[in-house]
Amino acid sequence: PPSFLLPAPQHTVASPLLRAPFNQTRFADPVSASSLGDPSEDATQNLTFVVSPCGASLFASCPVITPEGTLHFEVNDNQFGSEDFTVYLEDDGAPSLPDDEGARERGANRSSAAHFRVSVLFVNRPPTFDLA
Repeated sequence: PPSFLLPAPQHTVASPLLRAPFNQTRFADPVSASSLGDPSEDATQNLTFVVSPCGASLFASCPVITPEGTLHFEVNDNQFGSEDFTVYLEDDGAPSLPDDEGARERGANRSSAAHFRVSVLFVNRPPTFDLA
């Protein structure tokens, strides 16, 4: 099955004044198509991170992790709080393969699940006004 690690499963950002994208490279690192001794066996498979759930009030765009391990999300204007997520890595290989005797074995296309938290911190901004 594919595998990955979350070296720092907590991601903290300041609440944006206006909706803003956030990116964290190497959020999932290392990312591997195979946890077996022979990585060439799975080298041609495409990898997809599946992240869930996502609360609509905190995020303008829900967290996603690229196959290379970069975390992307966008926070709504002036929002703060925390949300916990579950993530697993899936490959596009066959879900079951015949063994030497022709019996079907359940393929391993999904990593173990991991958990992470995104915290958006409250930012106390001074009031503004316009002398028009």
